Amino acid sequence: MIIMHLPRGYRFIPTDFQLIRYYLLPRIMGEQLPCSIIKDIELYKYDPDQLPVDTFKNCCRDDEAYFFANIERRYPKGKVHRRTTLSGYWKNSGGEKLVHDEKNEVVGYKTTLVFYWGKTSSGTKTRWIMYEYRVNPQAFAATSPMDEGLRARMESYNSVPADTKFHSQEFRKQSIEY
Repeated sequence: MIIMHLPRGYRFIPTDFQLIRYYLLPRIMGEQLPCSIIKDIELYKYDPDQLPVDTFKNCCRDDEAYFFANIERRYPKGKVHRRTTLSGYWKNSGGEKLVHDEKNEVVGYKTTLVFYWGKTSSGTKTRWIMYEYRVNPQAFAATSPMDEGLRARMESYNSVPADTKFHSQEFRKQSIEY
């Protein structure tokens, strides 16, 4: 188990823009992060009830956790992502939402995924929800040299907050009740 050493009163509740600009982009660029609170995991090796959310219990909202995860493609050159786990799969719930900065420029994309137990043809919908974030490569091309390797990393890396407790619709994030 990883223990996080944070100052008293510290809460990690970033906005969508902050996740992309200050955590996901520096992670992709190989730069220092503001804090090492978001860990790398192989997300799809876990069912949602097995995710290591305990490491976040004192610094985030109840049962909310954040992870970096590589996108796994179903086919080597395809655009379809593999989102299956041992006992189910994550299904896209609507289209990508645009994430804007303070100048109203698109800095990234947010996708909502819902977990289903079982096979894709006959899965049972659950209340587990996950948000997947991607960087918009065009938004940051001017700030750093953009080569194909960097573009590929931007297209293959996500920051994934896995929410695990249900809240009302007014909150910025939805999560699940078990």
